[in-house]
Amino acid sequence: MELLNVQEAARELKLSPHTIRAWIYQKRLPLVRLGRRVLLRRQDVEEFVNKNLIEAYEGKQRGVGSQDKGWPGLRYKPLP
Repeated sequence: MELLNVQEAARELKLSPHTIRAWIYQKRLPLVRLGRRVLLRRQDVEEFVNKNLIEAYEGKQRGVGSQDKGWPGLRYKPLP
């Protein structure tokens, strides 16, 4: 089991440490407390990313001058 501190998790996800702390406070990311240290399991961070992954739009290409409004047919696919 590999543990990451908030700064390491933020660096890997290319986010600010404040965002990671906010997700922890919102209970979106589980944490491990060792004394005063707040750590995250790498597996939990990867699962969080996969759970929040949105697939790319599958359908006709949308051009700059497209008259089509919205994203009809947008589908989200769960990862295996």
